[in-house]
Amino acid sequence: MARAGDGGERSSKRRRGHILSKRVDAGELAAFKSRARDAGFDDHRAYLSALILGKEGFEKQDRTALIRALGELGKHGSNLNQIAHSINSGKVSALSDTDIETIKSARASVEDVASQIKEILT
Repeated sequence: MARAGDGGERSSKRRRGHILSKRVDAGELAAFKSRARDAGFDDHRAYLSALILGKEGFEKQDRTALIRALGELGKHGSNLNQIAHSINSGKVSALSDTDIETIKSARASVEDVASQIKEILT
């Protein structure tokens, strides 16, 4: 991360100074919210952001599948945490270095895939 005075390039989020806006009436807003739901977005603001950033092309089924996959990854992450807790509390004592590295690798993979899915959905 760039720090003040280090000459490093700043994040593009810090340089976002332009605002897009459009006034709509109640009927137009309701129609837009309906299109957002039909496209698989829970929030019309997320749909608007996806439209602006060019990420609105997901079919509802694709978004739903990704959200389900994210939920499943959360369950696997929870299971890995339970294994780690059992190891750390001394309930499991017969693990090789390979076993521990496998668990660490699996945890890193779950976190990586989850962050990629979140990036796609936002």
